[in-house]
Amino acid sequence: MFEESDTIVPDFDPHFKIFHELMAFKVMNILLVSSPYDAFIMEEDGSIATRVIREYQGLNLSGAPRVTRVSSGQEAIKQIKNKRFDLVITMPFMSGTNAFDLGLAIKKIKPNLTVILIVHNIRAISPLSSKCDNSGIDNIFLWCCGSELLVALVKNVEDHVNAVADTKRAMVRVIIYIEDSPVDRSFFLPQIYKEVVRQTQSVLDESLNEKHRLLRMRARPKILMATDYEHALSFYESFRPYVFGIISDARFPRECTMDRDAGIRFLTHVREQVHDLPLLLLSSETENRAKAESIPAVYINKSSPFVVDELRSFFIDHLGFGDFVFRLPDKTEICRANTIREFEEKLNVIPEESLRYHAGRNHFSNWVMARSEIVLARRLHKEYISRIKRIEDMRADLVFKVHALRRLRQQGIVARFSIDDYDGEIMDFVKIGDGSVGGKARGLAFMWAMNRKLSSAGRSYLLIGPGRWGSADPWLGIPVQWGDISAVGAIIEIYSDLIRADASQGRHFFQNITSLGIPYLTVNGRKIKERVAGLAEDDYLDWKWLLAVSPENDGVYVRHVRLPQPFVMICNGKKPESVIYVSRPVAG
Repeated sequence: MFEESDTIVPDFDPHFKIFHELMAFKVMNILLVSSPYDAFIMEEDGSIATRVIREYQGLNLSGAPRVTRVSSGQEAIKQIKNKRFDLVITMPFMSGTNAFDLGLAIKKIKPNLTVILIVHNIRAISPLSSKCDNSGIDNIFLWCCGSELLVALVKNVEDHVNAVADTKRAMVRVIIYIEDSPVDRSFFLPQIYKEVVRQTQSVLDESLNEKHRLLRMRARPKILMATDYEHALSFYESFRPYVFGIISDARFPRECTMDRDAGIRFLTHVREQVHDLPLLLLSSETENRAKAESIPAVYINKSSPFVVDELRSFFIDHLGFGDFVFRLPDKTEICRANTIREFEEKLNVIPEESLRYHAGRNHFSNWVMARSEIVLARRLHKEYISRIKRIEDMRADLVFKVHALRRLRQQGIVARFSIDDYDGEIMDFVKIGDGSVGGKARGLAFMWAMNRKLSSAGRSYLLIGPGRWGSADPWLGIPVQWGDISAVGAIIEIYSDLIRADASQGRHFFQNITSLGIPYLTVNGRKIKERVAGLAEDDYLDWKWLLAVSPENDGVYVRHVRLPQPFVMICNGKKPESVIYVSRPVAG
C-alpha cells in the first residue's frame, strides 16, 4: 500500500525550493504623494521609510520596500514615467491636482499599478469623491495605525497579485475579509495581518534554521479583501478549494444597494456549502450575535474593548494556529498535539471514530497547512485519504506520510538544537548555541545536497576524500552516513601525513559497496613513504591536474568538479591495482 518516501512526494524539496517560487511579486518601491503638511503629520514620529523598516523587523519580515516621496501630481507622473513603482499611496490634496484626478492620470500610464488613497478625515473627501471619477483609486483608508497600516497595505497588494499562482502552485490558503468602511478596515486589516504573521511564526517548527523559517513565511495564508457582496462571492468561488476562513462585516453593499444583512447572507451561503469552515462576523450591532450563532459563526463586537484579544482567539481556536484538538464525533476532547512530532504520535493511538471524524472534515490538512507544511497538507487532504476504506490502513498511511516528510525535510539541514524538540531519528545535523556553524558541518550538509541532486539526475560520481569514509571519528575521516553518498559510483580514501591511521578499505559501508559493486580505492598521499597497513608505497594521484579543472561548486571543504569528457577506471582486485585515466579523442 505504501510508496517509498522519496517517491511519495516527487515535488518535495527538503531545501524548500517550493517556497522560493512563492510570492513572485513583491512591493519593492512605493511612491508616496503628499503635500508638505500631510508629510509632516505622517512623519512626526519618524520618517515613513524608517518606520516601515522597523515594523518589518519587528514582525521578522524580510525585504522592506523603498519609499520615494513627491509633493505634487506633476512630480508623481514624472517619477512613474521614469522609474518602476509597485504601489502608489496618495493623500487627497497636493499641489496642482487631487487624488482622484491623479489616479486617473496614473492609470492611463500604468493601468495595473495599484493606487491607494489615505485620508486623515473621511468626511473631508466626501464632497470631492461625489463629484469626481473614482475609478483611478483602488481603495481608500484612514490614516490611523501608522506604519502598521502601511505594512498591511503592502502585504495586501502582494497577496492580491500572488494569490492565483501561489494557490495553484502550493495550495496556499486564503482568508477572505469583507469590509466596506474605510474606517473599520483601516483598523482591522493591520490587526488581521499582524495575527497571521505572528501566529504563523509561532507554529513554525523550532527545529528549522532561520533561513528556512523566513522562506516558509511565504506560505502564510493570503488575505483577500472585498468591499461588497459580489466581490466577496467572486473570491469565494475562485478560491473555494483554498479558503481557510472568512471574516465579514454585517452591513455592506449587495447588488449596488446597502444591505444591513449582507454579511449574514454571505456567511449563510458559505455555511450551506461547507459545514466546518471557520466563519467570523464582525459587527457593532449586538443583535447580530444571535444571527451569527444561528449560521453558526463566531461573533465579535467591533466596539468591544477586548476586540484584539478576541480576534487573536479566533485565529488560535478556529484557524488551526493553536493545538490540534483530537475529538470524538460528539465533540468530546480526547487529547491535544502542539507540534508535528506530537501530531504523529497521537495519530498512532487515537480511537478510530476520532480518526475518521477529522479526516473527513479536512482538519488534518488545515492544521498542517497553518504550519506552512505545504506538501504534507496536500498529502493529508481529504480527497487523498478518503479513498482509503479500511480505517487501520488510513491510520498507517497518515503516520507514514507525516514521518516520511519529517525525515526528508531535515536531511541535510543544520537545525537549531532544542532539548524538547530534538529527534535523533530524523535530524542529521544540529547546532547547539547561537554561534556560526562550523565549515565541516556545512560541508557535510552540502555533500548530502549534491548527492541528492546528482541522484535525481541519474548521475553517479567519484568520491575522493581524506581518511575513512563513514568513520564516526572526524579526526580519522569523513563522518557521513550512506544516505549522504548513496549515488556514488566509486570511492577513494586518501591518507596524508595528517591522518596516520590504518586504511578502512571500505568496511564502514562494506554491505553497500559489495552488493552494489562499488570500487573502493585507498591512495597513500604521504610525502614521507613508509609501510602502513593497507597502503602502497608508490601510489600517485595527479592533484595538480585535478585542481586545474574549473569546479561546478567550490566550497571551503567540498569541491565539485565535472570533467568535459568521461574518465575510465580499471580495477584488479586480485593484485590489488587500479588506474583511472581520462579518455582522449583519437586524432584525425
